[in-house]
Amino acid sequence: MPQRNVATNFTFEQQRQEINLLAADFWSQKGTVDTAAPTYLKHDGSNAFTGQTLGVPNAFTINANSGGGTVTISGNLNVTGTTTTVNTTNLEITDKNILIAKGNTSDATADGAGITIDSATDITFNFVDAKDALVSSIGLEGTTFVKAPYGQFTGSGTPSAGQGIEINAPDTNTGQISSYDRGGSAYKELRIKGSSVGIYTGTANALIGTFNSTGLTTTGDITLNSTDKKIYLSNDSDQYITANAASNYLVLGTANDERLRIDSSGNAIISTANAAFKSESSNAGDYVRMYAGAGTGKWDIYGNGANLRFSDNDSAGSVVFDRNVDANGGLDVTGDLSVSGNTTLGDSNTADILTIKGSMIQLNDSSETDYAAKSLPSGDSGFYIRNANGGVGTYASLGIIASNGSSDQSFSIITKCTNSGLSPEVFFTQRNGNNSQRDVLKIDTTGEAVFEGNLVVGGNHPWSVTGGDYNNLSISGSTASSAGFLNLGNGAATTNGGFDLGRIKIHNGATEVVQITGTTATSANDDGVLRFLTKSTSPGTLVERLQISGSNTHGQFILKRSESTNQNVVFYYDANYLDIETREATGIRLKTNQADRLVISKEGTCTFGPGVLEEGYHNDVGGGIQSNYLHAVMTYGNVFYGATAAVANFTFNVQGNSTTTYNDITTVNKVSTVTAYINANSKYMTEFRIDNNAQTVKWAGGSAPSSGSASGVDVYSFTIMKSAANTYTVFGNVTNFA
Repeated sequence: MPQRNVATNFTFEQQRQEINLLAADFWSQKGTVDTAAPTYLKHDGSNAFTGQTLGVPNAFTINANSGGGTVTISGNLNVTGTTTTVNTTNLEITDKNILIAKGNTSDATADGAGITIDSATDITFNFVDAKDALVSSIGLEGTTFVKAPYGQFTGSGTPSAGQGIEINAPDTNTGQISSYDRGGSAYKELRIKGSSVGIYTGTANALIGTFNSTGLTTTGDITLNSTDKKIYLSNDSDQYITANAASNYLVLGTANDERLRIDSSGNAIISTANAAFKSESSNAGDYVRMYAGAGTGKWDIYGNGANLRFSDNDSAGSVVFDRNVDANGGLDVTGDLSVSGNTTLGDSNTADILTIKGSMIQLNDSSETDYAAKSLPSGDSGFYIRNANGGVGTYASLGIIASNGSSDQSFSIITKCTNSGLSPEVFFTQRNGNNSQRDVLKIDTTGEAVFEGNLVVGGNHPWSVTGGDYNNLSISGSTASSAGFLNLGNGAATTNGGFDLGRIKIHNGATEVVQITGTTATSANDDGVLRFLTKSTSPGTLVERLQISGSNTHGQFILKRSESTNQNVVFYYDANYLDIETREATGIRLKTNQADRLVISKEGTCTFGPGVLEEGYHNDVGGGIQSNYLHAVMTYGNVFYGATAAVANFTFNVQGNSTTTYNDITTVNKVSTVTAYINANSKYMTEFRIDNNAQTVKWAGGSAPSSGSASGVDVYSFTIMKSAANTYTVFGNVTNFA
């Protein structure tokens, strides 16, 4: 029987109609029950059941003797569905065979059939067609033997008969694979065959060695546990490797005799008297050798750090070259070259005197630590290029030449003697495409540096620069995640207000026309001001036009009319608002198309210029207002128009929107107006609400409306004065427009 919800405000006639409907539903339901009654299975267990199908609820329990009895089904039991669950302690089956996956006609369709034990990992024993085998998700263990036609697989036990492969554990620490004849009490040959036979160890089954056609490969150690056992490298046992664990040495032997021994200290000892270390060339008879001669000296040739050392252990000899040391092809030094005395290279006719393929290093062995007082290089460490006292106007230069095989390309560092002799001019020059030397950087006697072309800081910039006679300063980061910075400031922090920290000056010829200046704002180190100054014919000086300053609470954007603070316009963000503050006597004027649109006087009077002043409203063309209407002013504005005739008397509830209250969007001691235009249809507003709270309205005429107009539109106007949070004084008026 259907459920009915009867409204609380139904009239007696509406309630009478609903009672008649309920009676009709009852008799209809009773007829359905009486018709089906003969097919019911009675709750007392009697068999007055005549139907062929027993319909039961989704959850149905047969409880024989409260769970202590027995339910017997005579005949076959056919259960259809998705899952059959047997929840007993023990399942007893008298059948000798269990048929799984009945009806399958091939191994492919029976794939996956088996038994699953419900656990944390779901242990399975299933038929897998691809492997043509029964597969267990865990190991199989036999208490005796797992037998095969040609072998035996055993656990820790030992079989008493048979022959073949045995897998067992002779002790608690050993696993063993063997080929054994139990009847004949004899071990048989065991062969492992494959393209490669691997040896594994550890719980991770790491491969430590393999046997294949190329020999034995191992990633681990090969250990000979007995002393002086040998590894022979040939069939005749002439070549071998042996070691002695007790004495801790390794021996290499040839011709079945010891030739080289590495002792416990790491010394390599040639066992044959007067034998030599020989490095032979491709020409017969050419070799380099090191050996102990017939003398009594004990010489060592050894590495000392990164150096090769020749040492006389008797401290009585020296290294002697019996022949000249010739370097006719040049002397190439790829490391450090230390010379304690004077060195002369070549003569006046020698070209390319010295070639250095490594680096040239100045040792920090000077007693002087401050370069400020240095003049001439006498007694100092360093690398110097000096002219022969040519006097004023002469040069000293360092040239760097790169050649492409057909032409030389050069770079030079040049100093020029001046009249004073103490402030030389310095030039960095470059050979250009016209084969002439051009200045790249010039430093004059005052220390001023002039770059003749573009100046790039921070690596190659990714943008293009202006060509021609224009010169550019480019500052960039070296990677996509880095940036270039231009830093201007004073050398030490100051506590003076209005102190210049940096300037950018823009000139028209010799005339400075624009300046951007950063200064301190106050005596605090962290307060700053950015000032923009321009020059005009009148007054003919740089004048501040724009200022950006700040404080702990807000930043200020100030348009400057003069230095007077009473004639400026200030923009700043304070709390949740953008403030525009004029310090001009007349106020603020907003214009479009050269006409006043909004003028705010200094007294706060707002004057709107010519144009249309509009606001949004809600044009409701739905089913007609009724019940409690929720009006979201953030969505529709402060005006509602019910174009469709009202259905019933109604309440009008004002809120911000579905998630925001009207209280949240209004301000204390402010007033607002909400207007509702209602196609009344003799219906009227019974209550005015704000955020679902009924308001006591002070109605024009002294009384609230009690009926709606039969025709036309009733206009409800509410003036809302907010005196505190969620506290309002509301004035209402209703007027009919027909």
